[in-house]
Amino acid sequence: MSTMQSAGSLPLIRVEHLNKGYSTTGFVWRSEEPLCLHHIVSPSDAWDRTRQLLEQVGLDHSVLTQRPGRLNEGQRPRVGIARAIATNPCFVVADEPVTALDVSVQAQILNLIKDLQDQLGLSYLFISHDLAVVEQMPDRITVLSAGLLVEIGQTAEILNLATHLHRQDLVRRARQAKGA
Repeated sequence: MSTMQSAGSLPLIRVEHLNKGYSTTGFVWRSEEPLCLHHIVSPSDAWDRTRQLLEQVGLDHSVLTQRPGRLNEGQRPRVGIARAIATNPCFVVADEPVTALDVSVQAQILNLIKDLQDQLGLSYLFISHDLAVVEQMPDRITVLSAGLLVEIGQTAEILNLATHLHRQDLVRRARQAKGA
């Protein structure tokens, strides 16, 4: 069973693909393809592994037959997460995984991401413009502005000592969103 992925095939949680009905002509999940391609399981065991992945992210196997547009707000990111962990990665790129979700659903998904990190020993590259979300997730933060790295450090340090103008703006917007 493979646990490492090449740099060209890092799992990516991109919720917007499901939010926009990325695959409106097919089912939400074609489980056997990535599982068999990466030799995770044999074709005969792919269905069982798919059901296990769905249970791991809190979904019933009935979502397998649904089209993306039929999934509710809480199901869509869970499907994306299940797909991202299907190949047993050690590193996952989470690109705006909770963008445009209701605050309560955001909290559920962030808790799921953290739980999976602990259970599976995952490392994440968590990409977000929302510092209110970011402060809940990483140990370290890197701040980019216009494509350039402007700051890097521990989460509390970066959020509490806003020195760069771009970061000050991000922190100000995050505090406004919280009502502080």
